[in-house]
Amino acid sequence: DKDCTPLDLARGQSADCTIRLQNRSQDPVDVSLTDEIPSRMALDPDSVVGADVPGDNLIEFNGTLVGMDPPIITVESAVSPHGYVSLASFGTIAPLGCPENCDDGGFIVDGIDIDYAGVHYTSGIVSVNGTLELGTASGLPASHINQNLPDVALPNNVLAPWWTDLDLRTSGNWYWGRLQQDAIQWDVFEWEDVPRYGDASSTFTFQIWLERGTDNIHFVYDDYTGVTTGGTTGAESDDGTVGDTRYFDGTGILPWAGGSDLRVSAVPGAPGSAHTISYTKEAVKKGKWENCAEMTSTQGNAINCVDGKITN
Repeated sequence: DKDCTPLDLARGQSADCTIRLQNRSQDPVDVSLTDEIPSRMALDPDSVVGADVPGDNLIEFNGTLVGMDPPIITVESAVSPHGYVSLASFGTIAPLGCPENCDDGGFIVDGIDIDYAGVHYTSGIVSVNGTLELGTASGLPASHINQNLPDVALPNNVLAPWWTDLDLRTSGNWYWGRLQQDAIQWDVFEWEDVPRYGDASSTFTFQIWLERGTDNIHFVYDDYTGVTTGGTTGAESDDGTVGDTRYFDGTGILPWAGGSDLRVSAVPGAPGSAHTISYTKEAVKKGKWENCAEMTSTQGNAINCVDGKITN
């Protein structure tokens, strides 16, 4: 971005300008920036920091901005704050009911309050098949085809306590409730005795606990019966390039066999490199002015302008 202060000047008065560049991707970015000072103003070439002055009233920068580090996402054994708490036992939390497709469908949920990998989320997509996508970027609930996380295929940003082919058409329930102890509130998503598709003898009960206003996320487990060979327990980033799978299709530690519940940790990656350009320009001629910095890069192009006026 770019800013100059002040924007309205008298002739002979100076304005201080700053241009800030930052790489918000994980890849290095080659950047070329030019800033041509309008003819009503005069650049002080000795004031320029962070750029070259190849000509009168012209600033130029060429360089490479290092990409940001990816987040670090882990799913590890941990004692959950309260263990398994049946949402049905309260008698006041109604089941979510069937979406349009009670086998492969889901709902958009608004009103959560959780930080994940440095991003704050207030909505998500919960799937019959045992997942919660933070945010709604995919636009789709997770299908019955579970992934070995991370996976760039949609959906991304998935929390998967038990992603498998579940079916609510014949039995089982699922819930979303908000629980509170003292000043701490949790959004709890529960799949209760939900059977596997085509296999009523294989049922699963598990939960996702999100502590509101924090990054505290837990997977909590109760009972299961039957077949567990096809399923995923894990979590991933918003682009599906970083994540952690604890169990996938028979490989790893089955969550019910691990001896404890699980905690999901998503540490934000370090930001990409930044570059700052500053300079001073003097008002020399009365009238309105506009000053634009133009950037081209391997990630795209941008123009950022400021404008003001010069008086007597």
